Amino acid sequence: ADGKPLIVYQSRFGGNPFRGKIYNCATTGCTSGTAINYAISRNTGGSPAIAVGSDGNPVVAYLVDNFDLYFTTITLG
Repeated sequence: ADGKPLIVYQSRFGGNPFRGKIYNCATTGCTSGTAINYAISRNTGGSPAIAVGSDGNPVVAYLVDNFDLYFTTITLG
C-alpha cells in the first residue's frame, strides 16, 4: 500500500528449524528495512506466499512441517 517492497522468505541458522520471515523494505529500492518473524514455533514457513490485505498489511500463507496450510496477517507499524 505504501509502494515499498515486502519480501517473504524462510531462514535457517545453525541447524535450527526453518523460520518464516518478512522483510519490510524501508525504501522503494529495498536498500534497508526490517526482518519480521511470522512463524517461529516449529519447522515452519515453507512455500510462503504473500498478498496485501485491504488494510495494507501483508497476509502470508505458508506450510508447516506436516504440510498443513496456515495464514497469518502481519501488522506493520
